[in-house]
Amino acid sequence: MGIVATDMRRAFVSTRFIISILLVACVRLFSGGNIQIMEDVVQTYVYGNDLDELVFILCGIPFINGFIEDWNGRSFLPFVSRCGICKYAMSKFFVAIFSAVVCSFLGNALYVAVMMYNGPLMIQGGSNHDVLSFYFMGGTLVKDQPLLFLLGRWLSFAFVQTIVMAAAVFFSSYSLKPLMALISPMVIYFLMSFLVWMAGAPYYLLPANQIKGNMRNNDLLDLGLYVCECGIVLTVLARAYINRLKELMRRA
Repeated sequence: MGIVATDMRRAFVSTRFIISILLVACVRLFSGGNIQIMEDVVQTYVYGNDLDELVFILCGIPFINGFIEDWNGRSFLPFVSRCGICKYAMSKFFVAIFSAVVCSFLGNALYVAVMMYNGPLMIQGGSNHDVLSFYFMGGTLVKDQPLLFLLGRWLSFAFVQTIVMAAAVFFSSYSLKPLMALISPMVIYFLMSFLVWMAGAPYYLLPANQIKGNMRNNDLLDLGLYVCECGIVLTVLARAYINRLKELMRRA
């Protein structure tokens, strides 16, 4: 079995993956203290979730420590000898990010499904729908497509999550401590916010605003910004991650 297939099986066919999904849904459900609908599920999803930082940690549970587990168990040696360090590193890097994004999607989908049992998905003429229409993919509300709007909410979170997780996976290759690696996404998120604020960058570059998706009031511009940011970060950190693992392998 190839390294990518092995890592995918470790990340997705595991109890940790199921637990992570359930925890994400529970955090979303109880972030306001109890399960309640504001007016409809759409508005509750946008305004009722205040624990994004914790979701970053929970979504890292399935595989952010994938390399650390291999390193501590010395099980990386046969894989590196068969597929090479570059392929091994890229598998660890991208499977960790991908599993976190999928965990977020399924956890949020479960959250929406539970909320729909407690109230309407979308009511006509909701009090905040005119504001929400300016968010990423907000035009879908005008077309009475609330599920597409919620997909846009998840996508805007997923783009930020990709950047945070990429930085966290890279950091894990230096810490080599499972607990430090697990909590690092939350620390990195706050650090990103602080650095953007200190640099005096435009307000829409703040991670919190990018998660909301209310940046340039233009879906194409927002999408282009998301893709460019993720592309640059993934390219730089993936290369750095490979170099770091090469350095560790020379010591092994």
